[in-house]
Amino acid sequence: MVVDVLFPGWAPFKGLAASQDIPAWIKAHDIVMDYPWRTLVGGHLGRLGVRADATTQQQYVADLLASTRAAEASVDPAPFYEKYGPTGNSWAIFKTYLDAVATTAAAPVAAKYTGVLAAADVFTVDNAMVMLESLRIDFGELGPFGVRP
Repeated sequence: MVVDVLFPGWAPFKGLAASQDIPAWIKAHDIVMDYPWRTLVGGHLGRLGVRADATTQQQYVADLLASTRAAEASVDPAPFYEKYGPTGNSWAIFKTYLDAVATTAAAPVAAKYTGVLAAADVFTVDNAMVMLESLRIDFGELGPFGVRP
């Protein structure tokens, strides 16, 4: 039984299962797969899982991580500076940039997993935002905000 890590047949709940330590949550997937189990009780949504379910979720998380990194590198922050910089609203620059990165990161992942994992269309933007915050905070990947003029 593994609760709030694997969701058989479903995308992870909002915010990567409301996890506070994303690197440890990702590692928990590997730990679970090290055990020789055949049937998983995920603790939610009333569906037993099999190893293929765990592998699918691991791939979803890996795709989300890769897509978030790619979006962070590709979304240009300049338009957000141009729009909000003259008003001095630094938080608006930051928020709208982060929202754009999360939306950009989520799009290909949601498209790939909609119809494969239930709620991929519902939670992937939220999951991408949490992944982005983890990249910034846990991994020190600050994107354009790590550069000081």
